[in-house]
Amino acid sequence: MYPNLSKIITTVFRPLIAILLGILTILQIIYSSNNTIATSKTSAIQNSTIAVGKLDSWLSEKFSLADTLAKEIEIRQSYKDIGGLQNYLVEQAKGRTEILTIGFATQDNKFANSISWTPDPGYEPTIREWYIGALETDELYLTSPYVDAASGKMVVSISKKVVDGNNTIGVLLIDITIDVLTNIIKEANENSETYLFVIDEEGNIAIHPNEKYNPNENGATHLNSVSGDYSEILNSQENEVNNATTVNGDSVYSTYTSIPHTSWIIISNYSKDSMYQNIFVQIILSIIVVLGAMIISGIIIKLFNNRYILPLEQLVGTLNEIKNGNLNISTSEIKKNSFEVNSLVEATEDLSQNIKMYIMEISKILKSFAQGDFTATPTQNYQGDFTAIKSSLINIANTLSDITKEITSSAKQVNIQATSISESAVDLANITQDQAELLETFKTNTLNITDKIKSDITDIDKSYQIIQTMEQTAKDSNKLSSELVESMQLISQSTQEIATVINYIEEIAGQTNLLALNAAIEAARAGDAGKGFSIVASEVRELSAKTSEIVSQIHAIIKNNLNSVSNGEEIVKSTAQAIDQILQASQSTSEVSNIIKDNAINQQKSLEEIVSGTAKLTNELSKNTAISEENVATSQELASQATHLENLMDKFKITE
Repeated sequence: MYPNLSKIITTVFRPLIAILLGILTILQIIYSSNNTIATSKTSAIQNSTIAVGKLDSWLSEKFSLADTLAKEIEIRQSYKDIGGLQNYLVEQAKGRTEILTIGFATQDNKFANSISWTPDPGYEPTIREWYIGALETDELYLTSPYVDAASGKMVVSISKKVVDGNNTIGVLLIDITIDVLTNIIKEANENSETYLFVIDEEGNIAIHPNEKYNPNENGATHLNSVSGDYSEILNSQENEVNNATTVNGDSVYSTYTSIPHTSWIIISNYSKDSMYQNIFVQIILSIIVVLGAMIISGIIIKLFNNRYILPLEQLVGTLNEIKNGNLNISTSEIKKNSFEVNSLVEATEDLSQNIKMYIMEISKILKSFAQGDFTATPTQNYQGDFTAIKSSLINIANTLSDITKEITSSAKQVNIQATSISESAVDLANITQDQAELLETFKTNTLNITDKIKSDITDIDKSYQIIQTMEQTAKDSNKLSSELVESMQLISQSTQEIATVINYIEEIAGQTNLLALNAAIEAARAGDAGKGFSIVASEVRELSAKTSEIVSQIHAIIKNNLNSVSNGEEIVKSTAQAIDQILQASQSTSEVSNIIKDNAINQQKSLEEIVSGTAKLTNELSKNTAISEENVATSQELASQATHLENLMDKFKITE
C-alpha cells in the first residue's frame, strides 16, 4: 500500500530540510571553528606585539635617558669629580619614581649614585653583570633581574659605558625595580584569554605574572624546570604560532616576539579553553537555529498539506468510493482552492454520472441476455474509450445469436453422433471380452513354461555345486603334488650331500692307507723295535681298504637312489601337470555352468515379467470392458441430453 502524498511530503522534505540545515550548520561550525582558531592565533600574535610595544616604549624612554646621561658625563667629564657627579645624579633622579637608582662606576671601583648609598668595603662594581655587559657592547645593555645591593630589591639595570676617546672611563647605571616591568605584563594579561611572560636569551624567566616564577634572591627559574612545555615554540620562528602547555597544565596557542634592543623575548599564550568555549557556544547557537528552522519548516509543511494536499486526499477518497462501486458520491466538502483541484473535482463528478448511466444501460441489456433475449442493443451515446463498451455489447449480442444458432445445429449433430457412438461402444465391449479370454490362455501357458525352467535351474544348480566340489578337489591335489615335488627335490639334495660326505670319507681312507704304508716302511727300517708298530700299520691298512670298499658300495646305493628320486620327480611333475589340466577343465566347466545358470535365471525373470505383464494387460482389458459398458451408457445418455439441448435452444430469441 502506498503512503499518502502529505506523508510523503512530510517524510521527504523534513529530513531533506534537516539534512540541508545540518550540512549548513556543520559548514558554519567548521568555518566558525577555523575562524575562531585563526582569530585565537592572531590574538596571540597581537597580544605579544602589543606587550612588546609597551615594554619597548617604556624601555626606550629609559634607554634614551641612560644614553643622554652617559653622553653628558663624557662631554662634561663629570667622572673626574665623583662627589659632584653624585650630586648631579641625585638631581637627575628626582621625580623619576620608576627609577630606583642612577649610578656611575669607574674602573677603579669608585661608585657615585643618586641615593647617596655608601657601598661596603668589599663591594666591587666592576665585577657586576651590568658593568661587564656594558663594556662588551657599544650599545646600551639590559641585565637579567637580580637583587640590588643597595635596596635588596629585585631590579633590572640599564647600563652604558662612558669613554674618553678610546679609553673607557666607567659605566653609567640605571636600576629599575622588576615590579614596574611586572605591572606592564600584568596589564597585558588583564584579558583572561591571554597569558604573557618574558624570558632572557638563556631561557630564564625574567618577568612572570605569577610571583612564584619571578626571579628572587635564590636566582631565576629556567623555563624547562617548570611543568609547562614550550619546546615547540622555542624551536620555531618568531611570531609563528604553535601548541604549548602552560605551567598550570592548560593547552594554549603560543608564540614569541623579541623585545628590541634587548636579549629578552616575550612569550604570548592564548587559552584554548576560551577558544573551545567560543566554539561550543557557536555550536549550541547553530543547533538552536537548526531546531527552530525545523519546527518552522514543519509548521509550513503542515499548513501546505492542509491547504493543497488535503483536498487531493479527499478527492482520492471519492475516487476510491467510485472504485468500490459507490457512484452516489458528494464533492461538496472538498475545498476548491486551486484550478487543478477544481478541474479534478468536476472531472470526478462527470465521471461518476457517466459511469452510472452506462452501468444502468449495461445492466438492462445483460438482464435481457439473461432472459434469453439477444436482440437488445445499447442506445446511449458512449464517449471516448467507453465507445468500446457499446461496440462490445453489440458484438456480444450478435455473437450470442450466432453461437445459439450453431449450438442448435450442433445439438442435432451430437444426437446423431451419440447414437453412432453407442453402437460402436457395444461392438468394442464384445471385442474386448474376446481379447481378455485369449490373454488368460496365454498366461496359463507361460506359467507352465516358467515352472519347467525353474525345475531346470534347480538341476543346473546341483550340477554347478558338483563341479565346484571337483574344482576344489583338483586344487587340493595340485597343492599336494606341488608339495611332493618339493619333497623329492629335498631328498635329491640330501642324497647329493651324503655323496659328498662319502667322497670325503673315501679320500680320508686313501690318506689313511698311505699313512699305514709309510708306517710299515718306517717299522721295517726300525727292525725288531718296530715290529709292533708294523702290525698296527697293517691293521690300519686293512681297515682303510675295507672302508674304501664300503664307501664304493655306498656310492653305488646313492647313485641308484638318485636315479630313483630323479624318476620320481619326473613322475610327480607329470602328475602335477595332469592335475593342473584337470583343474583348468574344471574351472572352464564351472564358468560355463555358471553362465548357463545365470541365463536360466534371466529367462525365468523374463517369463515372470511376461506373466506379470499379461496379468496387468488382462486387468486393463477388464477395465476396458467396464469402460466400454460405461461408454454405451454414456452415449445413450448423451443422445438423451442432445435431444434435451435442442428443446432448450428453441426457447432463445435471436435475430434472423
